Amino acid sequence: MIDKWLEFYNTERPHQALNMKTPAKAYVSKTMRSLNDALFNSKVVSYLGVKLA
Repeated sequence: MIDKWLEFYNTERPHQALNMKTPAKAYVSKTMRSLNDALFNSKVVSYLGVKLA
């Protein structure tokens, strides 16, 4: 019974503190933003012919 409530709470019930997203959707969107930033916004520096990210 608690498992069903937790699933509902985290995947179906929107939360006001999360701009009416579910915790699951908020987590995924934050994770995707972090991944996108890491992949596309990293700076590459070249030093003595070696590229450092």
